[in-house]
Amino acid sequence: MEKFRQMAFLLLLALTAASCSGETERAEKVSSPGTTPAASTSTSAAPSSDLCSLFTTEEIKELLGAPVGAGKVAGPMDTACHWSGSTDAAAVYAQIQVINDTSYWSKPTLAKGYEALSGISKEAFVVPELGGWSAGAVTDTAVVSVAVNGGTADRDAAVKLLRLFIERLR
Repeated sequence: MEKFRQMAFLLLLALTAASCSGETERAEKVSSPGTTPAASTSTSAAPSSDLCSLFTTEEIKELLGAPVGAGKVAGPMDTACHWSGSTDAAAVYAQIQVINDTSYWSKPTLAKGYEALSGISKEAFVVPELGGWSAGAVTDTAVVSVAVNGGTADRDAAVKLLRLFIERLR
């Protein structure tokens, strides 16, 4: 069952992001003319092996309101980090992903509950998904996405994780 949930989650992320590219080295910050600091669009996409070091297990536990295990490299071509735990009621997880190619940016605008977010990167959104929440953003160099489920995970947790993730990639 856990494998099925992970596969469904990865498929949904793939549909949201359309696909992915391979790993790249940490890129330098890129400034866009006319961009305000609050809506900065540049990131330095970390290699997947470093993604799991961006958040501690304790930070993810606090965000989800439920215990999780250590982050593990996941996703197509190891572009993600996944923290999972479980409760009697439902799967608990958080996942972050970076795709170092903006051509894969896709917004699920037709999804029920889709909400565009302002002040986060060039474009961003949050949407309910598989009983949890997903949020994504496009920067000058990458597509960044997060997903949360279970525990006390909600819309605000997804948006908070997305904001923190983008900040820590810089």
